[in-house]
Amino acid sequence: MKERGILVFDLVQMALLVLVAPFFIFPREKLAWILLIIPLLWMARAIVIRRFIQPTLFDIPILIILVQTLLSTWLVANPVHTFSKVTGFLFSIGLFYAITALLKREKLLKICISIF
Repeated sequence: MKERGILVFDLVQMALLVLVAPFFIFPREKLAWILLIIPLLWMARAIVIRRFIQPTLFDIPILIILVQTLLSTWLVANPVHTFSKVTGFLFSIGLFYAITALLKREKLLKICISIF
């Protein structure tokens, strides 16, 4: 039963990311609060599943690139110009971890490989 609940949570997380994808791909400053969806999903995952994200081999490189991106956004003269790049990067990180969480199940992994 617990595994089924985790699967439902992972599917809801993926569905939410797909629904808000246009806001990340074509961001507007007025809708910047939508950026909070990814950290909120991860916090909800930490509460429900007791794990912040599904661990991967890419965690440290992603963290390094994330810190570099946030620092360069902070140091640039006009951060508005980098807003679209930062939102796209945050969306790609969220999507990566959502797909990783779903594909840890062997059945879904086989389906995705056969589709690919």
